[in-house]
Amino acid sequence: MSALFNYLDSFQMILMLNAIIALGYIFAWRKVFNIDDCYGILRVVRIVSFPAFMFREIAMSDFSYFTWKSLIVSFLTLLSIRILTIFPALIFPGKGRFLRYLQLVFSYSYSSFYAFGYPIIRLFFGVEYEYIVVIVSIVNSLILRPIDVILINTVSPKAPLDQNVDVPLDDQNGEVPLDQDNENQLEDIEPSQGESLTEYLVKETNIESVLPENYIFHDEGSLKKRLALAIFSSQNLLMFLGLSFSLTKWDLPIVVDTVVNEFEKFIVGCTLFFTGVAMWSHPFKGCNWLQVIPCLIMKHVVTPLLAALFCWLLKFDNLTAQACTFLFSTPVDYTGIALLSKANLKPNPITYTFFYSQIISIPCFLLWVVVFNEAKLFN
Repeated sequence: MSALFNYLDSFQMILMLNAIIALGYIFAWRKVFNIDDCYGILRVVRIVSFPAFMFREIAMSDFSYFTWKSLIVSFLTLLSIRILTIFPALIFPGKGRFLRYLQLVFSYSYSSFYAFGYPIIRLFFGVEYEYIVVIVSIVNSLILRPIDVILINTVSPKAPLDQNVDVPLDDQNGEVPLDQDNENQLEDIEPSQGESLTEYLVKETNIESVLPENYIFHDEGSLKKRLALAIFSSQNLLMFLGLSFSLTKWDLPIVVDTVVNEFEKFIVGCTLFFTGVAMWSHPFKGCNWLQVIPCLIMKHVVTPLLAALFCWLLKFDNLTAQACTFLFSTPVDYTGIALLSKANLKPNPITYTFFYSQIISIPCFLLWVVVFNEAKLFN
């Protein structure tokens, strides 16, 4: 395979992925789908399709250093990001340093390996390199998510019971007027609607009030139960099941291979479509750029550079190194937002980083294609 990436193919692929996001945005705008319905579907996909894809790729891969070496890069990259984040969280003055740390790591620690990374690997590197998508994501599901569950349940306060819902999420026309008419309309909201996800993610017009201590909460409940669900998730369980197939070299039954292959097709489309719906349900402006821009730089520049550095230090072959770097340059995943309490979910630096990370995905991806082609990185 040539080390150079075709510019036209690259542009067409990233444009196609963003077209699916745009489709979700349009359907949400036309009120065909709302974020609650799509989030429920996405949860099913993450419980069924993601683990099935993980199981198939691990089961059909050899248990060798060549196959699993990308796990080392993933671990070192994400560990370095977590360590580097300590400095801005502690150095800058202000209250809630631990909450500020959570805000930063939730903003750029989780990458969209499956929705964006999987098509990139299929196009540029072929089916034989699909396993890298799964291997690099193991650190997220097996290590990062359980740790973040512990952090948010121990560092952040419980979600207040008294909720002041400003405006339904689906109402995205302009700024939110704080007049008496709106207050009267809000009193008419049914209690069952008040419990939905769309009623919690509301517009925030006062930028200065968007501080970590205002929006990072955890829901009331048992930490042990949440931690057990994070550790013994379907992704982790099927990952170990696939590992047993890989170690014993058992043949994957044809019926299982066929069914799982069908499940894989849901991942990209469903995740990208939900991303579009979520973007329609989020305001375009109103963020604190001093909080969001550094997170975008960390996600799209620093993180892939760290991945490339560790690939170079470990003397990876050029294709594996390029694949790992591309995967860590993908936009922010929704996982960081899903960790927050839904009872107090408002636009904040985490949601704005997710929002604008999708918007700048085209130029950032093409920029990395230029870097690989013109700088001859890893060649």
